[in-house]
Amino acid sequence: MNDTWSAINSLASQLDSQSRHGSDQRLLVATVKLQEEVGEVAEAVIGVLGENLRKGRSHTMDHVRAEACDVAVTALILLARTGCNTEQVFSEHLRHLTARSAAGTAAPTADLAVEPQINVLGAPVPGDDRMRATLAPSVRTGGCLCGQIRFEVTGEPDYPHTCSCSHCKALSGAPMMTWVSFKLDGFSWTGPGDEPSWHYTWPDSRRGFCPSCGSQLCAQDDGADSIALTFFALGNPTGLVPVNQSFRDDAVSWLPQVPDTQHSTVATVA
Repeated sequence: MNDTWSAINSLASQLDSQSRHGSDQRLLVATVKLQEEVGEVAEAVIGVLGENLRKGRSHTMDHVRAEACDVAVTALILLARTGCNTEQVFSEHLRHLTARSAAGTAAPTADLAVEPQINVLGAPVPGDDRMRATLAPSVRTGGCLCGQIRFEVTGEPDYPHTCSCSHCKALSGAPMMTWVSFKLDGFSWTGPGDEPSWHYTWPDSRRGFCPSCGSQLCAQDDGADSIALTFFALGNPTGLVPVNQSFRDDAVSWLPQVPDTQHSTVATVA
């Protein structure tokens, strides 16, 4: 499988070296090329079915397979051109699709079998309890810079906030760190490095970091049923906005502080 990813990255690099366009334009060209390849698959399938009015049965299943492979390769080259670790991102997304598919094939409960109310546009009516029962919990993923430590988490994020304590400033080399908590029953480590390395910054509270690249990932109090994650260890912290700032008295004077819009139900330690 590693040979496959090496070949994909090599093809992407070769195409990029031959292109006269900038990175944004190359990404657009790759997207258009993908659309073209999908059209080739459709043409091949039509040819197999004999539905081409001019040519009749013009293709075989070997043509369909070849065109489908072209679509897959073109899509992976497009993925490589986004600047990510292609193998890691694809493998992680495939895991999510597999898990979602497995969850979707589970036998429905009596509550789930009830059809939700549908509006005139064909969408569930907001506020219908039966609609909430049909929605799967969102999955968030993240990890360190080098990819050795990865995680995924489901459930509602709790108390997103910044922290200006001396530990956060020393560990990050920045004026503050930004945190959000999730329940442990929806959290798991998924990367090849398993769990991060841990360092106790308080007698009963530890910080997790990658031993390879040093990325600060999380904090956890002994015996707690939740874990705090750094905002940008999350691959996509969309929708998360800090609601408070811990250790305001230790904050630098040259940055505005986060408004106090929600008090913490736990200690102010990140």
